[in-house]
Amino acid sequence: MIRAALALAAARAAAPLDAETTKRLDHLQDLLHQAHTTPLPTWTVSHEDADSVEWTPRAKGSAKVVEAGVLRGISVVRKRVICTDPIATLALTHKRSKRPLPKMEKHCAEAVAELFFMEHLRGRPGIPVLRGAWYTPQGLEYVVDDAGPPLLMLGEHKKVAREMARKRPLRLAKALLECFRSFSEEGGYFLDDLTWRQFSVREEPGRPPVITIVDGPKALDAPVRSYLGASGHVLPLPNSTACALNSQCPATRKHHSCIDNGVGTGRAGLVDAAALAAWNATTACYWRPGSRAQGVPERAAAPEAEGWCASFDASGVRAKHCVPWSSKTHVYDVGSRGWALGFLEDHARNAVSRRIVVGLRRKMVGKAVAARPSFSEALAWLAARASGIKEGLL
Repeated sequence: MIRAALALAAARAAAPLDAETTKRLDHLQDLLHQAHTTPLPTWTVSHEDADSVEWTPRAKGSAKVVEAGVLRGISVVRKRVICTDPIATLALTHKRSKRPLPKMEKHCAEAVAELFFMEHLRGRPGIPVLRGAWYTPQGLEYVVDDAGPPLLMLGEHKKVAREMARKRPLRLAKALLECFRSFSEEGGYFLDDLTWRQFSVREEPGRPPVITIVDGPKALDAPVRSYLGASGHVLPLPNSTACALNSQCPATRKHHSCIDNGVGTGRAGLVDAAALAAWNATTACYWRPGSRAQGVPERAAAPEAEGWCASFDASGVRAKHCVPWSSKTHVYDVGSRGWALGFLEDHARNAVSRRIVVGLRRKMVGKAVAARPSFSEALAWLAARASGIKEGLL
């Protein structure tokens, strides 16, 4: 059984770059390296346009300043990242080093990677729309469409999120699956900073809801790795770590794997005490009991996220090598997390819709990678079962 599971463990590879996308990414690379300052043909906002907007502060952290505004009737967001020498930083990302980038350079490299991410996957569901980017004396600025409030919303807006989940759980499930398919299955990216705050939801009258990823994830097997550099915003290439025990396999960040300090485990894991203390319906690390109604939270991380050493040679997996993280890891995440499909199961008003969400979750949380559907397969499964169910629009 284990041998059969490992034989099918490899998830489908990210889609290769087409000629048009490659041309845009080459253009972006030249612009960032200051070979020229000509904006990409897909961009519609200039530095001068952005300076004319009356911006309202939205967030200010160590990485970036985020402001919201309206430009030509479109709600947009401006992100500003401090980077004193962006050209030197870009050069550092293309030098292989065991030392991590200094903090400021790391944030700058993350912002650059986000630009490549948005341009790479332009037009796909759940991907932010990049309107323009430029250097300033302080660093890098860019403007994107405002994708809406956080997925589960905050304060009084929580009622809106619950109402959407009650009335339109299958539409929201579709939007969530499409977003993850875009960046992980088709794009080859991995979000190890996994939390509901990394996603926004937008709903307009007469249109189905759209869920959008907020910040650029790390490149896993994405075809943009060569643009980002070996020390850029990337993860180790899949299946590259030799091992003899599960404990020798790297875990994802604890935001994702929910274990301490990225130490691999034998799938029992070390519980993140802070997450356990604050456990509720939306905690990142646990499965919302929902219809199972169990009083003890169940861990929500996929086995390979905690560290899993393969026992057999098989297609896509080498014996005595760590089972790689992939889009199938995120398939498990969407099924297991209490803030994702778990939130929809918990709030769906229609009993038939709830059963569909429960069935989808069970399909997506197979322990063996091969037991999980791809996001495309999950979407097809959902469409087949939701075809006769009417969910109203806003």
